[in-house]
Amino acid sequence: IIRTADGSMLPFTIGDEFKNEDQKFILKITNVDQDQLKISIDGKKQMNIRVNQIKNPDGSFDGPFAKSVDYKTSKKGEYWIILGKSQMEGSSQKGHFVLKVE
Repeated sequence: IIRTADGSMLPFTIGDEFKNEDQKFILKITNVDQDQLKISIDGKKQMNIRVNQIKNPDGSFDGPFAKSVDYKTSKKGEYWIILGKSQMEGSSQKGHFVLKVE
């Protein structure tokens, strides 16, 4: 699942659903021009989902993270937030979730 949003629209909330165990959700945020992204995921209590990685404008990746993260954005440009299953937990990732980015 890939979505794109403009950084000028921050803050915003996006909802979606994982229907199988190996899906990823990628939110590409273009034109990020702030010092920090505050990211949080809300889903079913047992839902096994987290911020797996964040891709920076220079192409480098950072992560893994938990269900919420305050991420310093040292460069302006496009950031990707990649959600998926945590391999450290055994529960299911299936279900509806809401991603909030501020």
